[in-house]
Amino acid sequence: MKNDMNEEKQKKLEKSVNRQKLFNRIKIGITLFIVIGLIVYLYAVYAAASSLTIEDKSIRSLHSTGSINEYEATLVLEIKNPTSTAIEIHRFTYKAYLDDNFVGEGEKSYFSINPYTTITIPYSVTQEISGIGDGDDDGIGDDVAPQAVLFSEPVPAGLNSASLS
Repeated sequence: MKNDMNEEKQKKLEKSVNRQKLFNRIKIGITLFIVIGLIVYLYAVYAAASSLTIEDKSIRSLHSTGSINEYEATLVLEIKNPTSTAIEIHRFTYKAYLDDNFVGEGEKSYFSINPYTTITIPYSVTQEISGIGDGDDDGIGDDVAPQAVLFSEPVPAGLNSASLS
């Protein structure tokens, strides 16, 4: 009788151990599935961020604010996302130069670019411009509006930012 009870306890114990082993395998499988899914998602986001392109860049308007040597410029960038992954950009920074002189910088925060779309981002910047004039020290002609600003291709400064020069 004791032998039968011991055998029954042993069978229950073996069933319990086998059940625990099965649950452990299921937990490991689910964990691996989640980790692999996360890695695939991060790679897709990285690939999408790396493939963003600037289709067009221009100055929509440039006019005096009424103050000497202070102008307001509206910059426009068209950014294309050619992938199937939406990209959220937390911070996009730029720097503007006029005749190799730094005239301003700015930042656009928190916007997204949907898959297979092009977005237009306008920036409005007011900046005092110094060192621009007729070249002599007589004070005449020093409040002349600057020449047209030409932008070259932006150079990405990282996944979430770019510099425009």
